[in-house]
Amino acid sequence: MTDLEVSDIATAAFEGGSNYWIEEVTVRDGNFHGAIYASGALGAGAVLMIRTSDGIAPYALTRGLLIDGVRHAACHRKISIKAFLENYDASDADLALQYALFGRIVYG
Repeated sequence: MTDLEVSDIATAAFEGGSNYWIEEVTVRDGNFHGAIYASGALGAGAVLMIRTSDGIAPYALTRGLLIDGVRHAACHRKISIKAFLENYDASDADLALQYALFGRIVYG
């Protein structure tokens, strides 16, 4: 996956699909790797810290974890990764993020 695809999926999750369970997203160590937003920093290799609304300690999200989450989400939907990347919405991005952070669907 390209940096832009990673950033776009993170944006879809943060701004729509996952905002019902995410309390806060921060960039670990404040290193945005030249990006303006956290989702762009993730695509560029930064580590994001995701704090959930239920108060559980923050989860670390890396580019690699989100890519693995996309693989699981595509399998969950019974489509190829290519098909997922060509036609995902905020709910699909939420699936990918939950698989990336938790290895399963926890919310929704």
